[in-house]
Amino acid sequence: MAEEGGTMQRISEEINTGEQCHDSLDTQKHELLSSHEQDSLITQQQQEETLPQEKREKEEEEEVAKAVEEHPKPLVKKARKLLYRRLRVGVEDGRVFVGRFHCLDKQGNIILYDTLELRYVTGPSGAALNEPPPVEQRSLGLVLIPSRCRTSCSVECSIHEQMDLLSLDQS
Repeated sequence: MAEEGGTMQRISEEINTGEQCHDSLDTQKHELLSSHEQDSLITQQQQEETLPQEKREKEEEEEVAKAVEEHPKPLVKKARKLLYRRLRVGVEDGRVFVGRFHCLDKQGNIILYDTLELRYVTGPSGAALNEPPPVEQRSLGLVLIPSRCRTSCSVECSIHEQMDLLSLDQS
């Protein structure tokens, strides 16, 4: 009987220990959940703080873009007049690129699209002096011409359009 009483006591102690462990696990679980809730609240607050900041930055960018559109610099006006026109650009090695003007960057590099490369072929010395040299051409598509390589640049357009483009210099 004494053994049964000792066994019962041990079982009772194990049950109490199990309940304590269970209570401890519940407490840890509650603490983890509350820390997770705190983290989610913090991230929500951070998102709420960054959203207005991003919105302000976007609004400022729009205001700057609007101001540039309303009052462009004279050089920007000139460049806009050239958009989509055919340009003839010569480079140092003698080639000529003819294409539609797409854009110009701050460094002066030009991008042309629907571009043809023209290369003058030097013939034998016995060729007639009055004949123009033969020209090889190939289609390139989109081309970037660095400003350091450019030797000439002209707009292919009618005389009236050239006069209009030149009148920008005066205004």
